[in-house]
Amino acid sequence: MFSRFKFSAVFGHGLPILSEAELINNYPKIRKNLKKAAVGYYYCEIIGKVTRDGEANLELYELLDKYMILLEKTDNLSKMRKKFVNEMLVVLGFWPKGKVLDNADEYLEEVMEKKVNSVRVGKKMLS
Repeated sequence: MFSRFKFSAVFGHGLPILSEAELINNYPKIRKNLKKAAVGYYYCEIIGKVTRDGEANLELYELLDKYMILLEKTDNLSKMRKKFVNEMLVVLGFWPKGKVLDNADEYLEEVMEKKVNSVRVGKKMLS
């Protein structure tokens, strides 16, 4: 978890075989801070719930990387978590750019039609 890397894989008859890997960033400051790790896990969970396996979305990937880098640098985790949800919903076309989103968590669950497991833990840790 929380590692960005570049890899090459060889496709055969079964599962792909990893042939080469290069670590780009493992976000060490997130790994050393429980609150930041909780927010990072939240990002990954909601992206996992709004996308399908094998679905490519470069803009969403770049958004996640941007916010993981910001997560290492900031201490205002609650505000940043809400901004991430807002930007993610804009990227996915569920919310108009520039419009204020009052209750990001509630709207996100409506869009996903699923509960976010990590939101309760994150809210308690960030309050």
